[in-house]
Amino acid sequence: MRAASSSILLSALFALALPLGTPAAEQAAPTRVRMSTALPEGTPAYDAWKKLEGAWREAAAGASELRIYGGGSGDEEMLRRLRAGQIQAAILTLDGAAQLEPGFAVLRTPLFVRSANELDAVLQAISPALEKRLAAEGYVLLGFAPIGWVRIFASRPVHTVADLQHAGIADWSAAADASAAAWWKARGYGFVPTPIADVAAALAAGRAAAVPATPSLALALNWYRSASHMVDAPLVPALGVAVIQASAWEALTPRARQSVRAAAAAIQVSLETAVPAEEALAVAEMEKRGLVVDRRNAAEEGAWAAEAARLQTAARGGLVDGALLDLAVAARDRARSGKH
Repeated sequence: MRAASSSILLSALFALALPLGTPAAEQAAPTRVRMSTALPEGTPAYDAWKKLEGAWREAAAGASELRIYGGGSGDEEMLRRLRAGQIQAAILTLDGAAQLEPGFAVLRTPLFVRSANELDAVLQAISPALEKRLAAEGYVLLGFAPIGWVRIFASRPVHTVADLQHAGIADWSAAADASAAAWWKARGYGFVPTPIADVAAALAAGRAAAVPATPSLALALNWYRSASHMVDAPLVPALGVAVIQASAWEALTPRARQSVRAAAAAIQVSLETAVPAEEALAVAEMEKRGLVVDRRNAAEEGAWAAEAARLQTAARGGLVDGALLDLAVAARDRARSGKH
């Protein structure tokens, strides 16, 4: 913080010392802040966040510029580059964010939230604690990028918990680790480590019988062709987490930071509105091509609710932070009951 303030002061003094006739080309170039994301260029989430470049440029009044690069490497590589200072910001998946700050794992608790309203309530409840923890590590939570909801796509109908437990689930997450795999195995689920490029082949060959994916991803990668049954229930939210190094953030003036935060919040709201329609279109398109949406009856719904409670209890203190989980549970339950 002190070093950043000294740097700003020196820059200001240097600017005052320049002759009045100094050509613009000889003045200091704006500081460039590089943000990386695995979101492919041209996707709604990428296009929405790309607008932050203009908001940043206007807020910084030319002293700093933001450049967002899409379709890049996964979380592991982005975290390595972020820690090395090669990039100053990133939009991580929940898996990657949990590596930076384990508290984000609360949002990966399976079957925990089942609507955008519940997710919003949980984010509002736990974000202050996450921001404080990130600050201790030298990072700022800039916002979230809603991408959709992860569902299970399977090669055969999945109506019961046992149906899913008996299916080999292709685990394509680059951030998957042995401890997480062991946790799921202890809960009765079988995951098959599968690089994302090999998922379609694994499903077609029967090496895996199910895969977690958003509808848009399942459509784009044709996973639904072999996994032609979709469980009509959200497993976890697909959520990007935008973080930035505190040093890059604090180089902006307080007023500029306020403007950028407002722009990031507006982007998040726009995606919350756009994503449901995008997912509905993706499901409708896959149904035209043979996808079957497996909807549960009342008895099956009750069994899945009981499984959600079991997984939530098992996650406490191991998979997720107990204190944050308590905050999240209280917020979710208020939203679910209609209380505020």
